Amino acid sequence: MSLILEEALLSAADGLVQSGNKIWFHFQKYPWDLACPEQNPGVGEHRRHIEGRLTQGLPDPKLASVLSGTYHLGISPHIYSYYHLLTDLLPHLIAYKKYPVLVPEFMPTQFIDFFIKAEFEVQVLSPGIFMVERLIIPEINFPDWNSKKV
Repeated sequence: MSLILEEALLSAADGLVQSGNKIWFHFQKYPWDLACPEQNPGVGEHRRHIEGRLTQGLPDPKLASVLSGTYHLGISPHIYSYYHLLTDLLPHLIAYKKYPVLVPEFMPTQFIDFFIKAEFEVQVLSPGIFMVERLIIPEINFPDWNSKKV
């Protein structure tokens, strides 16, 4: 299920989202609670990704440009790959098609052209900090590779 946040801070360089004491990275794949660290994973890939990203710091609200309205988050560290475009972002956009999608400058122009031809409204963001009025974060589906073979 998609997550809808209000007044969310977005780091457009890599898609880190902060709302209150919670952060999300790589869409909803890596949630993290800053206030209750005991609720976060103690070890593993999840912790490694979040701790690696946190060394770069959190978005500073004083530096944020305001984006009024409702948007889909289309920024994640690997969104330039066909795999993540097709498995993470596109199914979400097809299900919710009515709001603009925020994409990073580093997204390949072929992907942006594809979205435009498919009649999605696209807003390209430079690597900065944004305060988004309403942000819809796609859900990440984890396939069962034991039952579904590629």
